[in-house]
Amino acid sequence: MLFSGCGSYDGRKTHYTRDDAVAYIQECFPDKELVIAKSYTEIADPYTSSQKYRLWEVFATDRPDLVFHVMSAPKFVYDGLWGEFGNWYYELRHNYHSQALIYLYEKYPEKDKIGLDDDPSFWYAPPIVAKSQISVYFSEKEGIAEAVSTIRIFSAYLDESGLSVELTYTVACDVVPWIITNRDNRRLILTGDVDTITEDSVLKAYCRYKTAFRQIEAFSDEEILLYCRGVSVADADGNEYIYGDLEEITRYDTGCNVSFGTGYEILKRQGFDVSGNHRRFSYTYNGNTYEFSYEFTYLHSADNTRYYYLKNGERINTPSL
Repeated sequence: MLFSGCGSYDGRKTHYTRDDAVAYIQECFPDKELVIAKSYTEIADPYTSSQKYRLWEVFATDRPDLVFHVMSAPKFVYDGLWGEFGNWYYELRHNYHSQALIYLYEKYPEKDKIGLDDDPSFWYAPPIVAKSQISVYFSEKEGIAEAVSTIRIFSAYLDESGLSVELTYTVACDVVPWIITNRDNRRLILTGDVDTITEDSVLKAYCRYKTAFRQIEAFSDEEILLYCRGVSVADADGNEYIYGDLEEITRYDTGCNVSFGTGYEILKRQGFDVSGNHRRFSYTYNGNTYEFSYEFTYLHSADNTRYYYLKNGERINTPSL
């Protein structure tokens, strides 16, 4: 099921017929000789039992074992100024690209190295409607090159098949121990196409993710500065400073934060006398000495580790991650 914003929608309020489906699918694939089933099957919309998908099986005569569907699909559209009302409509859709991807995935000799996932934009749709993501997993920094290579090899396999497939690739890694996830203890860190997922882009996303959760052992100071950059800060007088070569770390729990390494660099540029390095440093302000370190952590609860810092040698627990 798809959602639309406020405003009018000139859609159809009754299911499309087989003749409509035939005209639509032939327009989508004018160069293919297609065979379309005489009757449809119905499957329920997972979001509401009152709506049904009507699906006609389709295959091309040159590839009869690749069966896909043309469907009359329910679509809820909000009406009214604030979207307080809504109506069900229907639209014609096909799942050729999804079924072609499944077809090729099942024939792929090394499919144990990749995963096949639903398209999140069809969150409430039945699985038959859209599977269009290939996912690759790695557990450590050293596995990035192999993960990217796996994507390249699979992409070449798709090109050699001669089938048109629209998809995205996702890269996932181990999550930090106390982060809860429903994706087999993996955290999605990057989504893109075969051209945008490179070793450099994955390393950058991985470095951001790990430094946001204090797991920095695998990265050098240079990598932390290189991949975690681009931030604006304001001083006590409200003056704003923008450092385009630094980066704000996105937090995965409540918002955004600046890493200790970035904070160290900002303090130096603001003219503070900072001792130490990006991982552990101290400085004096208004007669008080502050010290920060990635090692200054405490167990806030059974599954939540937080930072503390030192002010004149006294430990101050931070209220959040």
